[in-house]
Formats: sequence, structure tokens, C-alpha cells
Amino acid sequence: MKDIKKGQKVELTKEMPEIENILVEFDYRVNNYMKKDDFEMGTAVFLTDGSGTIMNYEDFLYSENKNHPSESVSINKREDKVFITISKIPNKVRKIAFALTLTEYGEIHRYYDRFDYLSMRIIDLDKEEVIYNYQIDDNVGQNTEIVFGEMYRHNGEWKFNVNTEYLDGGLLKLGKKFGLGY
Repeated sequence: MKDIKKGQKVELTKEMPEIENILVEFDYRVNNYMKKDDFEMGTAVFLTDGSGTIMNYEDFLYSENKNHPSESVSINKREDKVFITISKIPNKVRKIAFALTLTEYGEIHRYYDRFDYLSMRIIDLDKEEVIYNYQIDDNVGQNTEIVFGEMYRHNGEWKFNVNTEYLDGGLLKLGKKFGLGY
């Protein structure tokens, strides 16, 4: 396992040509001021073209659409895991962006700055081995969405870019970033 940092790009298929099934897994720990029952965490995945824009609504995976029609990408029921089968990713897909969204309940605002720990692991499912681990170590501020990074195709190889970005404004604002029109 290699720890990776914000801004780092890493090889997936060039260094591991046999890799086929990947799991992108999110983990977190809330601080003492917040309870897990006070919010809902969700995962959003955007399968985009080279410019970072989704081509169809079905290329946007979230709680209401957890499986891509190509069967290449899916989100589990708890929304903390994203399963990817590399050979099934359609050729038109150049990038796959991974984000977490935070929905609050009640009148108390919930932001990611109230978390003690936020991380993402990239796992080779066939070998049952963690390849890369990324833990956010900068100030996330009062934001409700985090784009952790993107898997992208470059010269026929898949890589991962830890281009973490923080947003506030809900799933609507996050979707607009990737070309989703409402």
C-alpha cells in the first residue's frame, strides 16, 4: 500500500497491467460534536468525457442511480464503496470522478470540518490488496461536498489524480460542475 497526497497522480494499469476489478472505498470518523444520526453521507460518481462533462444522465451515479448501464461502475447500498470493472468501462468514458455529499437533518448545519478523519482507499479486489490510501489532511472548511479525485484514461492507461476539491451547495451544485443540467 502506498499513501498518496493531494495533487499526486498515480499509475493504475501501467504498473499493474493485470488489474481488472477495483474498489474505491471511503471511510470517515465524526468528531464529538456530531452524531452519525444527524446527517446522511452519500457517494456521487461522474463518468465523463475528456473535458469532465457527463454525456448522459445515466453517467451520473448516486443514491437513486447506483449502477451504470455498462455494468462497469456501481455504488453499494451504504454508499461508501464504488466498484469498477476496468474492461467494461465504455471507450467514450475518459474520466471517472468520485465525490462525497453530506445531507443534514434538522436545523444544525453539518459540514466536513466537523469530521476528524476522511479517507479514500483504492483496492485491487482480485488480490484483496489496498493499492493506494489517501487521507485528507488539509482544512476542508464549511463545505458539504468533496470531490476526492478522478480515475482517468491517458494513452490507453488508467491513472488516478488526487485533485481534491471542496464545494458547498448540495448535490445540485456538484452536478452542475460535471455538466448535469436540471
